[in-house]
Amino acid sequence: MTIETSDFFLRVILATLFGLIVGLDRQVKKKPLGAQAYMLISAGSAALMIVAINYGASAAAQDSSISVDPTRVVQGVLGGIGFLGAGAII
Repeated sequence: MTIETSDFFLRVILATLFGLIVGLDRQVKKKPLGAQAYMLISAGSAALMIVAINYGASAAAQDSSISVDPTRVVQGVLGGIGFLGAGAII
């Protein structure tokens, strides 16, 4: 199961739009991070997860002995977002 290019762009655009909504809410409330930061984080996270899922699916389809765990990518993304959040708080 791989994600096609059109689905990739649709998912990244939707993630960016949702990031825009959250960012605009924060921008209206005069919080440190605004719409642009949330849009970039959302788009980057969505793209990274889709690529990781595609890579895992294609690797597993080629060789059944390969064990791929895309949740490790989620762990890395969450760590990066936490680092950005801590920087915004300080």
